Amino acid sequence: MFTRKKKITLVMVIIALVLIWNLNIVWTDEVDDLIQQLQDKDVSVRYGAASALGKIGDKRAVEPLIEVLKEDIDEWRYSWRTYYVRRGVAYALGAIGEPAVESLREALGDPDANVRTGAKEALTNIANPIVRELRQAHLDSRVSNEVLETMLTEKTFSNNPYLLYISYTSPDNFGDLAKMIFTRLIATAKREGKDLHSYIKGLDPRKAFYEDFILQSANFSQLDDMLITPEVLTEVMECLFKDLSKEKIESYAVRLGLFVEVIAEDESFGYQQKFQEELMRLYKETTGLNQHFIAAILSVYKDNLSHLDREKISEITGRHNIEFRDEIFPYDKLIKTFHIVFGDEDAVEGHYGMSVDFFKGKGWSKKPSGSNNEVVLEKGGFRLVFIKADENRYDINTQLKDAGGLILRIHAGEEKRVFVEQAEPIDSKGKVFVISSCRSATISGRISSNYPGAYLIVTNDITYGNQTNQVTYYLIEALEKKIPTVREIREYVRLRLPHEINANYVLPGAPSTEVLRIVREYNAG
Repeated sequence: MFTRKKKITLVMVIIALVLIWNLNIVWTDEVDDLIQQLQDKDVSVRYGAASALGKIGDKRAVEPLIEVLKEDIDEWRYSWRTYYVRRGVAYALGAIGEPAVESLREALGDPDANVRTGAKEALTNIANPIVRELRQAHLDSRVSNEVLETMLTEKTFSNNPYLLYISYTSPDNFGDLAKMIFTRLIATAKREGKDLHSYIKGLDPRKAFYEDFILQSANFSQLDDMLITPEVLTEVMECLFKDLSKEKIESYAVRLGLFVEVIAEDESFGYQQKFQEELMRLYKETTGLNQHFIAAILSVYKDNLSHLDREKISEITGRHNIEFRDEIFPYDKLIKTFHIVFGDEDAVEGHYGMSVDFFKGKGWSKKPSGSNNEVVLEKGGFRLVFIKADENRYDINTQLKDAGGLILRIHAGEEKRVFVEQAEPIDSKGKVFVISSCRSATISGRISSNYPGAYLIVTNDITYGNQTNQVTYYLIEALEKKIPTVREIREYVRLRLPHEINANYVLPGAPSTEVLRIVREYNAG
């Protein structure tokens, strides 16, 4: 016999089950409707459907979303509409997460480059937020390494090896996490009876993330665990330095310059001589711009390449008409207003007020501003405008006309929200861009192509708000003093910064930026 209390409880359970069942029907119908809307001819409807499916996170949406990436609509191909929808699909698949990983891996093998690009972007959208969350927990909340290990396991769905592999390439990755991921990948490879390099090639046979993984392992001084034989080193070097397109060289010039710089200065690297000999071999086997690019690297880093004949490098420098000069800064073009743009919610919440207070503490005076989203400070004829751009996007094509420089504070991978692709390059001679996002050196080539003439300050590692404030402060101080040449400005700033900041921030006139300058002059000629 049921007591009255038990009967009431049973009725409540039945009602709850009915509600859940009905809700599931509604939810199922909603997902089905949204999947249908992915075929709508209206771009905004398709984008909205993709975004909604991402928020719902139902794994049934994975294949229909990937099919959108594969659509072959000639009049839309390569247009802004295609880009708009595919970005929405990539974000949706990234939001769905782990259920989409295997399907996206398959899509990396699609014959259509646009599909491959969309799939890679979606996988990046899965991995980057994981790394970002772990970074914030460890660096901001100061969780222990033991807690970080547990979180890494949880966030990568019990150590999904492919997700670990992609996460390692994230620009938000940092030392302790990189070591954990690398250790786990090595352990997994050993369990399968493979060395790490063979295992990575098996995980990523199409090499979608391979180059990023190699560059990252060099950045974290973990390349020794990857390059276990001279043959592997040869394969890696050919992948990074041979048969490169013009676009790839311009995009990777600074990053590959830093790659050579890090390895050449690492006395503990086991294949130092072989590495340098491979550079010379690849120079001899390449032609055109690719050869000129390697010639630039050999010339710029000649003093670091102790295992090579320096006279031969000097001959190469002369043969390619490579000249080193100290460029005069164009003060006649300098506008004494700098925009400090906080491009996302984290930048606004974590760094906006702190940055304003930093400069006020350095003697900058607050002036009236016509917007609630801006703070204006002035000192010595220069003006800083602190702009909240998390909700209202900064329009670089209109707002930058009134500024001599832009200091961008934003998460890695989101820089394109501000530095948008341009149909035609915009002459930016005399402007200074400080890109304060993790490993922004990886995007310096793209920004230089869209905004030629600008002087870039980028980072090789993790960025911290207060460090960027210090770089900005001394940069403006150097400009206020009208220090004549770019190299002298760099030295002025570097002499006033601690070692850990100098090791991270790449200023105009640095060796790696010289590589990019030499490449761009070759292309212009």
